[in-house]
Amino acid sequence: WSVLARQVESWLVDTIWDVRASEWAWGCNAFWMAFIAANPDFPRGSWPNWNPKISLEGKFIESWMA
Repeated sequence: WSVLARQVESWLVDTIWDVRASEWAWGCNAFWMAFIAANPDFPRGSWPNWNPKISLEGKFIESWMA
């Protein structure tokens, strides 16, 4: 899961320039799903940093953080 999260993160920040694009929203949700699968205690404990361009927004992560 951590490898997938890094790959999606790279794809997002290196390929999708418009954060308003539907691909950005889809990619952020995919990133957070993989990130949480790799770090199920998030936001508690320790976890790797991610690119700050990827915000804590989107259906999946907002539900996780609620």
